[in-house]
Amino acid sequence: MNGKSPVGLRAFKRSGREVDHLKELLNEKDEQISRASEERRARTKAHLDVLAQITDVHSAVKLSQMKCVSLQVKLQQQLAERDESHQESSQRQLRASGESSQREQRASGESSLREKRPSRKSSLTAC
Repeated sequence: MNGKSPVGLRAFKRSGREVDHLKELLNEKDEQISRASEERRARTKAHLDVLAQITDVHSAVKLSQMKCVSLQVKLQQQLAERDESHQESSQRQLRASGESSQREQRASGESSLREKRPSRKSSLTAC
């Protein structure tokens, strides 16, 4: 014999195969861990991208709300100015129509007074 027993040689070969098998399992587990880490990194990146988009949209919504409020205030001011201008115009028209009505009344009143009173010329000629 060459110094090794057949039982020892078989045990040695068997343990060599077990070591090879364990190395294969270890490599498979390393690959699984690597894939899981890559997937986790990709999910984390996607999550951060979504958070950034949400922040951008939130900022855009806030800006739109501020613009909307500003436009509402501006519209209310314009409406108030238009109403005020309309009221002033209506009041001027009322005053103008009231004054012309008063002039007409005075004019008609004076003409009726002239008709009722004899003129000075006619009263002088009667004497």
